Amino acid sequence: MERKPSFSSGNRFERIPPITAGFLVLIAVMFLADLATGGLLAEWGMRDNLLLARGGQLWRFVTPALFHGGWSHVLMNAFAIFVWGSLIERIYGRGRYLAIILFSAVMGVALGFAFSAYRSLGASTVVFGYLGALLSTWTFDKRVRGNTGFFIQVAMIIGFNLLMGFMNQGVDNYGHLGGLLGGYLMARAVGMPHQKTITFERVVCAVGGLAVCGLLIYLGMTKWG
Repeated sequence: MERKPSFSSGNRFERIPPITAGFLVLIAVMFLADLATGGLLAEWGMRDNLLLARGGQLWRFVTPALFHGGWSHVLMNAFAIFVWGSLIERIYGRGRYLAIILFSAVMGVALGFAFSAYRSLGASTVVFGYLGALLSTWTFDKRVRGNTGFFIQVAMIIGFNLLMGFMNQGVDNYGHLGGLLGGYLMARAVGMPHQKTITFERVVCAVGGLAVCGLLIYLGMTKWG
């Protein structure tokens, strides 16, 4: 009998998967280092449209996911990474999971770069990427498509957090939406471990995701350059 992938992260105190553990350690180290420098590291790493477009500081497409604006910010994102990141890494495996993290972070920054004038930082782009990956799994994997309860749970989490973002001017919902889209497309492009065949849909998601990300970066460069 074919086994279905588990959507339970199991015992919360079992060993955290290695990429998730490393990501959490990196975020903690960067947060403490930023505190020690009085916020200078975050200034160096956050999304700043003018420094991206005119200063050529392209590392800012990735580094905003490593910095946070305060204790509550970092703790909430760390908890979400612990729960959802552990789950995604177990479902997709290390290499695919790392691709989901990176593309979610970049897509979140790219969407904000194209449409938002505010500076931003935080790993919530990646957290929404996890949720996008879970939606991709539910949508395309016939083994779990019938789990409507889980789909409703994820959709409610996404909707609630987006609503809170629209109600709070200090939240970058463009980053959230970009991360969600990036996670969905990259998860579909890389596929799950048992999906060995490169299908037309996977190719479309890979090429389309890169094209959308490139277009957003172009729009941002044109707008702020």
